[in-house]
Amino acid sequence: GRGEMLELLRNEGHDVLGVDTNSGMIEVCISKGLPVVQDDGIHLLEQMEDKSLKGVFCLQVIEHLLTSELEKLISIAQKKLLVGGVLVMETINPRSSFSLGNHFFADTSHVRPVHPETLRFICQESGFAQVAVEELSPHPLLKLADDLPEDETVSTAVEALLTNVFGFQDYAIIATR
Repeated sequence: GRGEMLELLRNEGHDVLGVDTNSGMIEVCISKGLPVVQDDGIHLLEQMEDKSLKGVFCLQVIEHLLTSELEKLISIAQKKLLVGGVLVMETINPRSSFSLGNHFFADTSHVRPVHPETLRFICQESGFAQVAVEELSPHPLLKLADDLPEDETVSTAVEALLTNVFGFQDYAIIATR
């Protein structure tokens, strides 16, 4: 991507290396003086020493992968992380119909949405000690649930509708080795 996370982590004193397959994004990062390589993330991780990384961060990446590639990415990341190291993956939330229709399917390079519980399961099966899901980017219309009438039947139904149609646009998995 554009290197925002690289900048943030570097400014906090961490050693960083960005990877992207897109030459345009590599050029953007190089113009900012960021350390990046043009490569496939799975291939680059395979080259790293086992138990050598403090963290692996994937922003809007996993929706571009086949299931077998996703499983391989998570398995390799688990092997490359130090004990206590963290894998963070953020992606579009398929539990939001709005997000699917307006964001996921707008990008023809997306392979398939990944449900957060599926991603949690893959991380757990790959040996991560702790796996948490954090919902991100709430749709502004979710605030309407705060103003629902006292009628429990109506408010429950409308809140479910708001959550499933709009909901949180993204989520992140935080998996600790």
